[in-house]
Amino acid sequence: MHRRAHFVNRNADCVHTQPFYISLSVASLIYIHVYSTGYAHQHHNPDIGMSGRSPMIPYYYHGFSSYSKPPTPAPDTPSPPDIPTSIPTPKPNTNAKANARAKAEAEAKAKAEAKASADAKAKADAKAKAEAIKARKEARAKVEADTRSKVEAQAKAKAQAQTRAKAEAQAKANAKAQAKARAKAQALAEIESKAKAKAAAKAETRANAEAKAKERVLAKAKSKAEAKAKAEERTAAAKVRAEARANARANARAQCSAEKAARNERSKPKEVEHHAEHLTMTSPPPTPTKTPLQRVSTCLAKLAELLKRASGIP
Repeated sequence: MHRRAHFVNRNADCVHTQPFYISLSVASLIYIHVYSTGYAHQHHNPDIGMSGRSPMIPYYYHGFSSYSKPPTPAPDTPSPPDIPTSIPTPKPNTNAKANARAKAEAEAKAKAEAKASADAKAKADAKAKAEAIKARKEARAKVEADTRSKVEAQAKAKAQAQTRAKAEAQAKANAKAQAKARAKAQALAEIESKAKAKAAAKAETRANAEAKAKERVLAKAKSKAEAKAKAEERTAAAKVRAEARANARANARAQCSAEKAARNERSKPKEVEHHAEHLTMTSPPPTPTKTPLQRVSTCLAKLAELLKRASGIP
């Protein structure tokens, strides 16, 4: 990272120094163009003097020189007539031409060297620029990779948070459903227990009612049996009394008859005796009767048997 940053900074320095080299190259090109144009005029114009400057080129293209601006002729001044003279025309100086040729060759060589240096400088600048672009691309790719990794990490964390939130929501929903199911089961159990308690209470009430009904039936049967026993006892007592009265009447009648027969026998002893024997033979024997205590015991035994049958006891 340190070497790459240093490399980028070096290229940045080179980039900052490019305007100077560009201006230098432009100045050299202008210089070469001006002088090459001047020498071309010198080669093709035989009227050029020893100064080596072309009168067709402005004075300010020749740099630092003693050449001054030529006087401008008046526009209205007519040209002087051609006066023939006997002065011979000077011969062209061959040394000046050689010097100009040498100078042109030297300037062409300098131009070639400047062009070569400019090409090398352009190649170096292009290489430095390419390296800077490559470094910038690498830095941008690294930044993009870091950004992509950060975005992926954020997306992954977000997905994990969403998954965790979904799991927590599902757990809460399951817990809520389980609590609801437990509450429903508890409510059903309470309802069932209440129904069972109600049924048990109803059964107990029914059993109590049946027991009370049975008790009432038994009490009624007992009261009926007791009333029947009392009635039978009264009937038996009345029957006993009636039989006793009947026996007493029969005894009294028999006694009266016996007394009458005895009186008759005294008067007629044989007939009375025969009549007494006849009465003794024809009179039926007395029927055995139950005492009131025996009848009450019999009624109580029958009442106990009825109570056993009503209560279901074998």
